[in-house]
Amino acid sequence: KPKSMFDSDCSIDAYLLSAGIRFAVRAIPGFPVLGGNGEFCSATSFRPDCSSLFQAKTLCDPGSELETLEEAFNRAKSNGSSACGILFSFSPVLMQVECIKSVHSSVGEIILCCARPICLPSTDEIEQCSAIASTRQPFHLISVGDQWAQTVGYASSEMTGRSLNLLQGPSSDFARFRGMIDAIRMRLVYEDVISIHLKNGTTCSMRFHLSPIPIDSLGVCCMIRARAEGCRPSPSSAHALEDLVSQLHLHDAPPHRPP
Repeated sequence: KPKSMFDSDCSIDAYLLSAGIRFAVRAIPGFPVLGGNGEFCSATSFRPDCSSLFQAKTLCDPGSELETLEEAFNRAKSNGSSACGILFSFSPVLMQVECIKSVHSSVGEIILCCARPICLPSTDEIEQCSAIASTRQPFHLISVGDQWAQTVGYASSEMTGRSLNLLQGPSSDFARFRGMIDAIRMRLVYEDVISIHLKNGTTCSMRFHLSPIPIDSLGVCCMIRARAEGCRPSPSSAHALEDLVSQLHLHDAPPHRPP
């Protein structure tokens, strides 16, 4: 099992007293809140004597927010740590929550959490982005910019309503694709270079930047910025080039003879 960075109750207490909105939940169903620092108590009106009334569901609205937060808690239980982007019910600001599993001497397994505001992209960045994706399964593209659609060989209408798996191909790194889709699911700030397949079969390395953004009518979505970093010809175009070269060799000019 992953070893926690916190090996004593004192180190847990020190973590909870640090800057940022920090709190701890028990690693049991419902994830009851055990306590938090001053910023957490001020934001949530949490009182230690009423801790039994505070659970994960009191921190965010039911639906996708609660599902995402509980998913992050469960991942921390299994893997030692996790993170997610959340709109808490006590704040209009989108937060990134880092979760770390630890063990407290009196209550057993707990999840330590630190929430910090996510720096949102500007209006210009949103208007010029490549696409907006849903953070709910099947993570389809809600809107696609014409310029990026042309880069990958599709019309915007062909990509809208489909997921980024549309760009997977035989030479794609499926683990990297899964990592990107998982970052969309957990609403994380994320960056990676991934090999994709364009519509014409060309292989292209593309740098993806993902940023979670709240949209009033849709909840938390994912803004995608993508930039091509290198493309290779499709097999058909490569063969066509080889054929052309072979034809040039077949029609070599006669050797030059001095007069």
